[in-house]
Amino acid sequence: MTELFLGQSAVFWGALEAIGVSISALFVAVTGWLVYRQVRTAAKAFQLDGLRYMQDLVDGFNKERTELFGSIPIELAMETKQFPRLPPGQHAVRRYSEGEHRRMELTDRQKELLDKLSDEQLALARKVIGKLNDLGQLVEGGYIDRKAFLGKYHVMVIQLCYLLEPIRRREERSRSGNYGQRLLRMRHTALIYNTICPKHRSVDVRIHTPKEERTIVEAVDGSALQRLKWCLQRRFSMY
Repeated sequence: MTELFLGQSAVFWGALEAIGVSISALFVAVTGWLVYRQVRTAAKAFQLDGLRYMQDLVDGFNKERTELFGSIPIELAMETKQFPRLPPGQHAVRRYSEGEHRRMELTDRQKELLDKLSDEQLALARKVIGKLNDLGQLVEGGYIDRKAFLGKYHVMVIQLCYLLEPIRRREERSRSGNYGQRLLRMRHTALIYNTICPKHRSVDVRIHTPKEERTIVEAVDGSALQRLKWCLQRRFSMY
């Protein structure tokens, strides 16, 4: 004879327990979904705030950038071969060989133009270097999304770094320290981003002024193996 509890069989109570467990599981699932939605909404709001902050920072020295391109001679801009193949690390000292030092040396024309820069031009350049350095620090620290920053401003970074490098070097020598070396890392990363994105690498990167124009990074096509490598770098955000 089946035992009864409160007039109901064990089968009834087992079924009731199963229903209770199902309701609890459904409640937990709904609660988890709501929490996920809230976290996702908060993350998007945080990301949007970060993008706005990045935009404000870049807009904050738009006037100085415009003045810089209209003031500094384009001939002063570096060539790619004059940059180190690998930029200095964030927390490490990088030593260059004698051959690399010779390769990176400024031309006589660049030295001549550098010597002719006025105090106002140098002050303007230092201000832009400082603003770029602040942006780079926020990107390296993860406070600004690297992909979003490069997607919008990688060309600006390349242009400014090529034009400012001779001035940055002079300032670094005069200060006897590591001045503005973050710009070298920013340029290196921006160049990688430019190369691995097909729509970017198919177009020259130029510096424009009201009177002249100069190509500083030429468009590239690349072999099938190179394109495969760039595709993997882009897929896994390796820049």
